[in-house]
Amino acid sequence: MDVRDAMGRYMLDCQACGLSPHTTRVYEQRLRYFLGFLERNGVRRIEEVAGDHLRGFIVELREGDADEFTNHRRRGRRRTGRTLFHYARIIKGWGNWLEEEEILPKSPFARVKMPRVEQRLMPIMPEEEILALDEAVATEGSERGTRDLAIFRLLVESGVRRGELARLTLDDLYLDRYTLKLQGKGAKERLAFFTETTAQALRVYLRERPQVNAREVFLNLRTGRPLTADGIGEVLKKRGDSAGVYCRPHLLRRTFATRYLMNGHETNLISLQKLLGHSSLDMVRQYVKMLPVDVEREYSKYAPLNGLDLREPATV
Repeated sequence: MDVRDAMGRYMLDCQACGLSPHTTRVYEQRLRYFLGFLERNGVRRIEEVAGDHLRGFIVELREGDADEFTNHRRRGRRRTGRTLFHYARIIKGWGNWLEEEEILPKSPFARVKMPRVEQRLMPIMPEEEILALDEAVATEGSERGTRDLAIFRLLVESGVRRGELARLTLDDLYLDRYTLKLQGKGAKERLAFFTETTAQALRVYLRERPQVNAREVFLNLRTGRPLTADGIGEVLKKRGDSAGVYCRPHLLRRTFATRYLMNGHETNLISLQKLLGHSSLDMVRQYVKMLPVDVEREYSKYAPLNGLDLREPATV
């Protein structure tokens, strides 16, 4: 079978299984990059694909040499371990599918080890920056300001994805119960929550919201059409730039998760998993590793020499 045909059949299966359009596009993009690598190395038939092809592809990505088939803005840039892990996971998933569909007797990538992901502290939005941006938007006194404040507070307090917020409809917003009903990845429904502080911002915005047929909560105020996920990202970027702080949707999601753990929920990973809509605890455990403040606090409580009646050092 031709490699392109095998990839096309896999993408069809992804769509039939109900993967979101965004996830499907990401899978297709990553696999097309790999397909370009295979073709540059003379591989046309799926039977010719081997584990070393994935290993070589990862090496090219790591060194930033995969110029012929990657986005021109990233040419020459070394990819992080997390990016390499993401590529490898998608490609190995394709290999598993080739085995399951009996296109190949075994996945050619079965013995390929996953790239190592560096453990680094991911930034969150500091409290003073949250307050600064919130105050700047809350005191603006404009229709756009009421919308943007509701978006900002809802993302900080609920940790929802920007795509989920873009799809949120008036029927899914329960102001009296401080609850959202979300359509998450894989068409999975879940609930998210907020407090009276965010409810106040939502009430003000909904009073000013244009009266149009669209049922989505957040609208482009110029056109009256639903605000897209990219539009929400642009709103936050512009607001952050105006306030002199860095603000992006995923930063707010990470901030929610980290502060949730820091505020006394370190051991309740299951509840955080449900709130964030993750299918496993793997990503939630990553947030546990992002708690420098918590580690410092715990160390001060349980440092080995604390509480011991030690002598003062002798002076020289």
